[in-house]
Amino acid sequence: MGNGVSKDTSPDLSITTGNVTAMWSHTGVNLGSDHSILAPTILGEEYVTPLGRASLTDWPKFRERREQARRDSATTPSLTLEEWTTQIRKDMNCFTRKIRTTTKTPCVDPHLLHLWEARRGLIKRWKRQRLNCRLKRRIALLTEEAARYAAHLCKESWLSPCDSLRGQLSTSKILRLLRYLMDHSKSKTESNQTMQKMIHSHPGDSVALMKSLLDTYLPVHSKTPLHRTLDNQISNWMKTSTSMK
Repeated sequence: MGNGVSKDTSPDLSITTGNVTAMWSHTGVNLGSDHSILAPTILGEEYVTPLGRASLTDWPKFRERREQARRDSATTPSLTLEEWTTQIRKDMNCFTRKIRTTTKTPCVDPHLLHLWEARRGLIKRWKRQRLNCRLKRRIALLTEEAARYAAHLCKESWLSPCDSLRGQLSTSKILRLLRYLMDHSKSKTESNQTMQKMIHSHPGDSVALMKSLLDTYLPVHSKTPLHRTLDNQISNWMKTSTSMK
């Protein structure tokens, strides 16, 4: 859809005939190419399960409002406790947004959302100033920062459930985790066939394969060497506390 020089074109939605409601939006994402990605939306049944709503508060703007209110209070009569708390709630609600969470997006990171909103704002400015090279560099830097932060969030979201599974893994949990690692988009039959190929290609039996997977992805013991000086101090403290009891 368009490029860095020519004007954006409109997509053809004539293929959606009948009583289908179709819309499209410009994502502003080009993945490093000259063309941008469109996001078509076809209204239909709800395919995701809503979980609730996430509250995102713009705390810097909230602090600015409270600082302005503090300066104004020097010339106004003192507020009662009830009036003061009501004013704080009102200011917080002014800078708080509610975003619906689903099974596909169970949580929302405010910093990543702020980065993408800033990027969308810069892209809107760039559409009116396509020859502004400085603006293009800012968009590229912001995109790179958002990609790094998203990769960090992805790693943290993967390490968190892995840490919670330490010491309480069962065979069924290992198999479900292994099936998700292979390809969670495939059917159960395809995943079972892939697992059978892995078991037959492994030099050992199924128990050895499970042990190898656990050592690789979910090690129970840390590979970091222990600090002897600190360990000795903790051991001496535990011995002393035990003898005092």
